[in-house]
Amino acid sequence: MKGINEIKHQRLLHLMIEMQYKLASDGDGVLINKLQAEGENLQTLYLRYLKLLDEVGTVVKDYELKERQVRSGLLSKRIRMLSRRSGNDSPIASWISTINSCAR
Repeated sequence: MKGINEIKHQRLLHLMIEMQYKLASDGDGVLINKLQAEGENLQTLYLRYLKLLDEVGTVVKDYELKERQVRSGLLSKRIRMLSRRSGNDSPIASWISTINSCAR
């Protein structure tokens, strides 16, 4: 997914406003109204995009925090205890590798 470039968005809106002023002197009210409506629509979509992007960032941070808590608080301690009890058992070694790979 490609994000929305803020600079390109601002340039497009600026161009649309400039065109509206130019068309106002030419008296093309229909096109001016269309440009205004589309500019407002683009701005609304852009603001919605920013809001959703912020929400996604929050969800990612929450997930990473919870994943760290589960990995270090629950899994790592229990696996260490199991490995001490049973020595170098192959499933436990594989679990340790999996947990270590999740930490990277």
